[in-house]
Amino acid sequence: MRSPSERTSSAPRWHTLSALTVGVLLAHLYVLTGGWPSGIGPDQAASSGGSPNAASPATLTAQITPADTAPALPAPITSSRVRWILPKPPEPAPPPEIKAPPPTPRQAPPPPAAERPPEVDPPPPILQTPQALNDEPAQLPMEAQPADPAEAWMAEPIGAPDLTTQERPGTGLAADPAATAGPGGLPAPRPEDPVPVEPVVAEPALPPAQVPPSMRLLYEVTGRVKGINYNASGSLNWENQDDRYEAHMVVRAFLAGSREQTSVGSVASTGLVPERFGDKSRSERAAHFDGPNQRIRFSNNAPDATWLAGGQDRLSVFMQLAALLQAQPEAYPPGTFVNLQVAGPGDAEIWRFEMGAEQTLTLPAGELKVRHIKRAPRKPFDTQTELWLAPQLNHLPARLRITQHNGDHVEQSLRYFP
Repeated sequence: MRSPSERTSSAPRWHTLSALTVGVLLAHLYVLTGGWPSGIGPDQAASSGGSPNAASPATLTAQITPADTAPALPAPITSSRVRWILPKPPEPAPPPEIKAPPPTPRQAPPPPAAERPPEVDPPPPILQTPQALNDEPAQLPMEAQPADPAEAWMAEPIGAPDLTTQERPGTGLAADPAATAGPGGLPAPRPEDPVPVEPVVAEPALPPAQVPPSMRLLYEVTGRVKGINYNASGSLNWENQDDRYEAHMVVRAFLAGSREQTSVGSVASTGLVPERFGDKSRSERAAHFDGPNQRIRFSNNAPDATWLAGGQDRLSVFMQLAALLQAQPEAYPPGTFVNLQVAGPGDAEIWRFEMGAEQTLTLPAGELKVRHIKRAPRKPFDTQTELWLAPQLNHLPARLRITQHNGDHVEQSLRYFP
């Protein structure tokens, strides 16, 4: 059995137990508070007595603050209620005031410059004396291509076609070369010109006419083409009944076929009023006269032409000349010119006929007194047409001659008296 001295020496010392207890308390305090309490640290704990074993319990008790008496830590801030007050931005400066200029007295706009209307050449009068020809405007030179002379034998027996380029539709008159064009093609206005007014072109007064009665005429036809002479036959069937007329002219050549022209329309106190003109050789071409609209329309889609008063076609024109001479033969002395609009199958222009003197003509049918009428060429390549109207035949044609610019011609002479 151990002695008391031995038990005392083997038991742990109380200093050791106290140091362990203090260490455990400090560890708990550190965990609970997240650090050493103020005034206590490892350095201070080590400095009390130089070692943990040297510190007294009283001293440790005085330095350790219980956990429940430690100051409460503030709660963590999860959101902020602080409002940031920004300074108000300065207002923009107002724009500088623009003062309107003082109003100027209102002035009336200047009157527009008077524009002269386009000059429209009126159609020539139906009847012209030799003195009136000096007042006609000069004609511009115009060019055209001649037709094939091989077709000359098929030339129209009455009213050969013009082979010139087209003049102003519906008038056959050339434009005035002295006119100075202004804006838009109009003549330039002049200061001394009066206020323009709408041009009014008065319809020329048509002379009286007496249309011949119905008649059938037969002709001998001779001609020359490219230096070759030929013979053919021709006929004119003229019918005038119940204020209606129909003319049919045909020329037949051996081994060459035939060419026909027809004209139908009405009869008025001033002569013939055509409605349709047809020209047929291999195929037919036609011109239609639209009275209500005063237009001439063509089957070959050529532009329409204005139908002037007294206008005729290439067959009716010579019966119209006969009607004028039948009504007033003394009104057409030699040297008088008669202007008539003449429409073909694709054009319409003014033909001017010069009335000649009376003469005696020897024909296959015999001798006849006739009036020689000539349509003289006005432009290059114009066809010259001559006819001899016999009073004994009510001024219907007793002889016809058509001459091309190259000398080719065709002539029809009365074979028998009707």
